[in-house]
Amino acid sequence: MIMLVIANILGWIAAHRRWLIYGIAGIVLALVLFIVGSHIWSWAFPPPKLNEQEIQLGERAIEQHNDALLRNVIANSEARTAEIDATLDNTEAQIKRNQSAAEDKWRNASREELQAEFDRRRAASGDTQ
Repeated sequence: MIMLVIANILGWIAAHRRWLIYGIAGIVLALVLFIVGSHIWSWAFPPPKLNEQEIQLGERAIEQHNDALLRNVIANSEARTAEIDATLDNTEAQIKRNQSAAEDKWRNASREELQAEFDRRRAASGDTQ
């Protein structure tokens, strides 16, 4: 019985091999498009980077289980990145709004989320400790 099922499957594949080739080609094309798309996405939207002082403060915050300090490190990094990306006519008020928005974004984050975000930004900064 099993041999008959296998023979029928192989016979169908032999009779419809064009569809099998199209199916395999479609899967390969979808995989290539996904990989290329994910690379383009990571190039277009890189994670904010941490400077050396922020890395040291973040590591100390993780060791001391100090969520407030880790939240502050991530918020400062995000605000600094927004400040760098801003135009030259950016005012002090805009910088303070960026800082406040970044702090609000990370205010309710859990320790695991904060540590994961810190590790992601540290990796993006090129620090592999």
